[in-house]
Amino acid sequence: MEDIDDEEYCGNCVDISVTIKDTDLLITISGASMGASFQLVRSGEYFFDILDLDATKGNALKQIAEKFSFKKEEIAVLGDSYNDLSMFDRSGLKIAVKNSYEKVIDAADFVTDENYNCGLGKAIYKYILKEDAGFNCPVCGN
Repeated sequence: MEDIDDEEYCGNCVDISVTIKDTDLLITISGASMGASFQLVRSGEYFFDILDLDATKGNALKQIAEKFSFKKEEIAVLGDSYNDLSMFDRSGLKIAVKNSYEKVIDAADFVTDENYNCGLGKAIYKYILKEDAGFNCPVCGN
């Protein structure tokens, strides 16, 4: 990390993903070594992302909402990892999948099926289209 030029990195790199487990020592030392220049966000069981402080899903959603004049209550999001929490803050309807991290489930308004069990499709039909019984996944048949 000491060799990364902050300005060069921020201007030319969006995301760095590194495969890692919770028990890896890097998890405990990486936040301290980055200081206030970068954020460390877990984005999956074996991944965390090193990002510019402003590179969040929430900031991207804010820009889209402003461009198209969407109100917060008109926005629904679905997530499963810590990198989705900033997006939850900018939406009116927050949906987590069952296999999400506990903190994501706690922040959600509703929890749908696992992402590998058609959770997204089921959530769209149930919470957005309000047709709970109408979903039949074309991929898995659920």
